[in-house]
Amino acid sequence: MAKFNQNIWTLFYIILFLSFLVLGNLAFFTFSQTKSSFKNEQEVLVETVAENINNILLQYESIFDIVNQNIYEKNLLKNEKKLQKYFDTILHLNTNLAGFGVFDKNGNILAASKNVKKEKLPNMLKNKYTKDDFLKALQNDTMVIGRTYFVKAVGSVVIPIRKAFKDQNGNVLFVTTAGLKVQPDSTIFKSKIRFSEIVIIRDHDRYIQFKDFSIDTYKKQIPKDIMTKFEESIKVACGITKKQLNDNKTTNTLVFKYFDNKRELVSFAYLKRYNLWILAKTDCNVIYKAFAEKFSIFIVLYIVVWGIIYYLFKVIDRSNETQKKVLKDQAVHDYLTGLYNRYYLTDMFNNSSNFLYKDYTLFFIDLDNFKSINDNFGHVIGDKLLKEVSKRLQDISKEKPQRKVIRYSGDEFLFIFEYLNDKDIAYYAEKITSQLSKQYTISDISFLITCSMGISKFPDDGDSFDEVKINADIAMYHSKKFKNTWTIFNPKQKQKYIQNIQIEQELKKAIENDELYMVYQPQVNSFGDIVGVEALVRWENKKLGFVPPDKFINVAENSALIYDIGDFIVDRTLKDICEIFDKTKKSFRVSVNVSAKQFLKDDFEETLVKKILDSNIKNSHICIEITESLFVSDKEKVIKILNNLKESFITVSMDDFGTGYSSLSMLKDLPVDEVKIDKSFVDDITVDENDKKLVQSIIYISNILGKTILAEGVETKEQKDLLDTLGCELYQGYYFYKPLKKEELVEVLKG
Repeated sequence: MAKFNQNIWTLFYIILFLSFLVLGNLAFFTFSQTKSSFKNEQEVLVETVAENINNILLQYESIFDIVNQNIYEKNLLKNEKKLQKYFDTILHLNTNLAGFGVFDKNGNILAASKNVKKEKLPNMLKNKYTKDDFLKALQNDTMVIGRTYFVKAVGSVVIPIRKAFKDQNGNVLFVTTAGLKVQPDSTIFKSKIRFSEIVIIRDHDRYIQFKDFSIDTYKKQIPKDIMTKFEESIKVACGITKKQLNDNKTTNTLVFKYFDNKRELVSFAYLKRYNLWILAKTDCNVIYKAFAEKFSIFIVLYIVVWGIIYYLFKVIDRSNETQKKVLKDQAVHDYLTGLYNRYYLTDMFNNSSNFLYKDYTLFFIDLDNFKSINDNFGHVIGDKLLKEVSKRLQDISKEKPQRKVIRYSGDEFLFIFEYLNDKDIAYYAEKITSQLSKQYTISDISFLITCSMGISKFPDDGDSFDEVKINADIAMYHSKKFKNTWTIFNPKQKQKYIQNIQIEQELKKAIENDELYMVYQPQVNSFGDIVGVEALVRWENKKLGFVPPDKFINVAENSALIYDIGDFIVDRTLKDICEIFDKTKKSFRVSVNVSAKQFLKDDFEETLVKKILDSNIKNSHICIEITESLFVSDKEKVIKILNNLKESFITVSMDDFGTGYSSLSMLKDLPVDEVKIDKSFVDDITVDENDKKLVQSIIYISNILGKTILAEGVETKEQKDLLDTLGCELYQGYYFYKPLKKEELVEVLKG
């Protein structure tokens, strides 16, 4: 026995020695991973900031081009009041601009926006702060960025921007100038993001273009020797000179010890067009601290694990009865969270001694959008988050030992209370919602998640646990529509659930039974002439009667039925339109709505083009209508498909613009031909000034980008007249025509 014990402890020390080696390798790996994580995140930050700044400057350079061309073509320099009004309009539409003005090539002010006092503006060539940048503007064809300064009148840091307008011989006719406000709440110019500090430096004179919002910052120059050493460090670390840097790309990251007199991890990008350095700096002490925090966990775990191992060696002769008890405990607990599992749930209701409540209340809890955390951060982070959620639920259950928390599956939990009245249900539902929605920090990553809950009671809502659970599940799915809320089960929810099932079952046979049909709502120009139609699907069922599209389309999109219905819409529309063209001897554009699932199907583009070809209808007569939500899925793939469709002369319309995810600035990146202003903005356009301004902005930007504007849901003459004055081109709505069946459309077209 003594020899056996000796061998055991020899094995213990061998394992201990090997574990030290593993711990050392783990320390090296953890530090490398920590440094790499900071490096990668910082490089992404620099690329993002550089690209955003470049895009903003290019956007305003485009505005300068448009403004300069208008000044020249409309000869606005001869009418100062008209030019001032033009500048004021630009400032109204571009709130980030602090002022607008135009100078002659000698630096004299010619005209300015109303908020600028013209007589107080100095000659640009005589002012020491503006002379160099104004000369650069005269010499360059691109926009020139001036030195940043703080303007007390507008309460903002302002970046001057200038661009010269030249004739065909290269002679400068005039120079437009403006000030770009940099607000503290701007997401693009935030000086710090997590651990990194962003600094923007002018290359030619080393003045700080942007760092923070204090006045003194922009009066300083980075010493020449520091920038020289920095460029030398780039050459040593990256093997390239400044001239070889790719425009707007993060080339590398290096440790540099000259900025702020401390060692820093510096990532950089260089904007050649505007001669700007974009730098992100992180104090190396931050990296060391992050490593220490991460590795301290391993140290603690190491000590704990070896304490456990030591204990296991001490009690290796534990009895078989104890082992059986441990195995049984493992069988009824979830391996990840330590909560009770389904096996325990079954045993609890089969064995009344395990459960003390005769009547009870069941909370069915499901985490909102948890799948996206697993997809984006990995299952390791997801598992740690589930553990934290479980801990918070357990803390609530400790008020009464009889209350049980069960991990039912994945991110679903059951919380079984004693029988509660509605007031107590509301109390605990709000408590659970509040606790689970507090911030989580997992591996230095912060998360905010919410949950949806369904609540049912025994015996009020079911004669068995399974029935009560099903009803709680139904109530939970009702909460899922809104997220971060809870719902007490009532029979109407079950009726709606059953109704959706009936719709889905009947919808499966709708095409086969020829229950679906198409109607076509005309689209007209400002003179009332029909220039196109939108194809709309309708469903008439023997059992359900007429089912509105907003009911059955949602059901179809939540199942695979949307693919068959989408094919039907395209096939039937092409067939109907071909007949209409033949009967009326007229042709026009036909808009067809396409769901996100249908659009992202691998063979969508190829199949659509083939169907159009087989129908003998020209591709240019077909318009595909998509919604903004499509770009949330896979923006690059979507844009590629849209470009291919445009190459095939199929036009693309952005439906319901402004109600989802897109913005006015996003329009320039989207290869769409038409923007449809949603009915929700048109409804109150004559009485709501905000809706009017929004529609005006959409029309203005779309016109600049060369996109057609169509307003849908036009129901009154007042709406149509106002849209006319705002520059709208096409209309659709009951003021002109309701959706028409094929035969009705033929009669209308024949006149």
